[in-house]
Amino acid sequence: MTQTVKLAGGHEILQDDRFFKLTQDSVLLSDFAHISSDERGLDLGAGAGCLGIMMMGRDMGAVDGIEIDLGAATLAAENYARCGLQGRGRIVGGDFRALPADMTQRYDMCISNPPYYSPRQGQIALQPSLATARAALNGDISELCRAAARALKTGGRLYLCYKPSAMHELFVALRDNLLAPKRLRLVHQSPKKRAGLVLVEARRDRACELNVMPPLFISDEAGANTEEYRRIYKDFY
Repeated sequence: MTQTVKLAGGHEILQDDRFFKLTQDSVLLSDFAHISSDERGLDLGAGAGCLGIMMMGRDMGAVDGIEIDLGAATLAAENYARCGLQGRGRIVGGDFRALPADMTQRYDMCISNPPYYSPRQGQIALQPSLATARAALNGDISELCRAAARALKTGGRLYLCYKPSAMHELFVALRDNLLAPKRLRLVHQSPKKRAGLVLVEARRDRACELNVMPPLFISDEAGANTEEYRRIYKDFY
């Protein structure tokens, strides 16, 4: 079953129950990332194209996408066309672990909301496409960072979100692929809750001083959404 979702800027996308849908993590990541008008980005594991559309809806750059699930890739291409963005970015059906030659060392930035869990951890969705989106069945964090390093120009940026409990895995994967963390922000449901998400920006082949930003709180101690959280959703929804 498909549903229509309205995004900021007048864009409207389709979501399908067979594929992973737009999540809070992707919205927060889109706000954390940026792309300039003269830059081209790549969404690694594009799903239905939500990240690229949100980025292009706010900024003036171009964002391509690569997605291994051909059904999701078809939907992403349709969503780009629905939003009139097919001239600014393209969707490729394929595995980011085997990037096409014309996608290597081309991009100013990469963005990804990757699967957080090992196939050996917890329950995996029965629907194959959802299982791929939630667990690293088609590329773990090291392979994702390797793909980003291949896609990026020297000095290019990688933006991704991940689970804080596995930041050590993420930092090892970044280091092994010559990606240096530049910015980090932890996301908490409320001031008294432990972080549930980490947002990271890394640079390819550049030594960086890590900027640990103030945390982002979804809600305040009274349970109301914070002003910053409301602003983020106003920008993208």
